[in-house]
Amino acid sequence: MGSKTIIELRNVHKTYQMGKVSVQAVRGVSLKVSKGEFIAIMGPSGSGKTTLLNMIGCLDVPTRGEILLKGVNINTLSRSELAEIRGKAIGFVFQSFNLIQTLSALENVQLPMIFQGVPKDVRVKRAKELLSRLGLEPRMHHKPAELSGGQQQRVAIARALANNPDVIIADEPTGNLDSKAGCEVMEVFKELNLQGTTIVLVTHEEHIARYASRIIQLKDGKIQSNAK
Repeated sequence: MGSKTIIELRNVHKTYQMGKVSVQAVRGVSLKVSKGEFIAIMGPSGSGKTTLLNMIGCLDVPTRGEILLKGVNINTLSRSELAEIRGKAIGFVFQSFNLIQTLSALENVQLPMIFQGVPKDVRVKRAKELLSRLGLEPRMHHKPAELSGGQQQRVAIARALANNPDVIIADEPTGNLDSKAGCEVMEVFKELNLQGTTIVLVTHEEHIARYASRIIQLKDGKIQSNAK
């Protein structure tokens, strides 16, 4: 595993048991994610995109095969060890924002740092810096209901960056946004990537995937193409 490879999947399979039926969501995927890459995963509904993304993000472990995160085989980790390495190495952005409605933008961004035991004064300073960097300085004391969809997603991106992760994992990050807000959010991702952040996102929209430097096409749980 090269020093620049952050995540590596080796012949990964994922099978779910739905009653008496076995569903093969991912079938023999091998993939390397290098530091500083911007990867988009595309494919029709049911192609295994989200399952693959969850495994890349160490939210799930494979049925067969190996996943290495910064050289560590995640299959060998306990649940608490996996949660710890995930909390430090990976930031998540979801389609539905997943913000806590009763907390301000500033408080939402601090949450991942609380779980990592970051002192309050350091948390507040970093959260303010991230929100300012994403153009949300005037809105940092607003709650999610007082923000537009695009602003909420930028808060979610700031939260994903809170612990300075190696990789940002984004699952349909523009899915709940209109086209203008979606493009604004993708410009944020593009800028972050230019500054060195590694990004892996799932999308079904070609114009969103074009922001990435590499597009992986998935079909029936297998990689069909892996083009730069």
